[in-house]
Amino acid sequence: MSYAGTVDTSASTDLFGLTGTQLGGIGTGIGELGAGVGDIMGAFGSQEAAGYYQKAAQLTLLQGKLKETALNRQILQTIGAGKAAGAAGGFSLGGSAAEIARSSGQQGGLAKGISNLQTQMQYQSYEGQAAAAQAAATAGFIGGGLGLVGAVAGIASLF
Repeated sequence: MSYAGTVDTSASTDLFGLTGTQLGGIGTGIGELGAGVGDIMGAFGSQEAAGYYQKAAQLTLLQGKLKETALNRQILQTIGAGKAAGAAGGFSLGGSAAEIARSSGQQGGLAKGISNLQTQMQYQSYEGQAAAAQAAATAGFIGGGLGLVGAVAGIASLF
């Protein structure tokens, strides 16, 4: 609508024959294209993060196995030292010496159980983070792709 003394610029055209509405729509469409590309680029970053979390999960399992091996060695050394101390004192592997060896084995078993539990908790945490990052990547790819399609369709509808 035009009032006396004002000019309706939405109906006038520019050098390329485009109206102000079309030019504004093109500007909006270009902004939406940029947002779609940004979503897709962010998705690539999330996908890369998911890979790092998965590698961290695998390294956690390896670390847990190494720690278990070290604990096994420590348990055997402790039991062996107890047996040696008993033998040096002239005791056979019975009574108190046997109880000490059994107790050392039980304590070692508890330490291994705790270590395994901690390893599994850390592993599950990394796996959860990897799944969340992968979901964010998928959402970014879908959202970015749909944003690009919407932007192109919006620009095309202006003509």
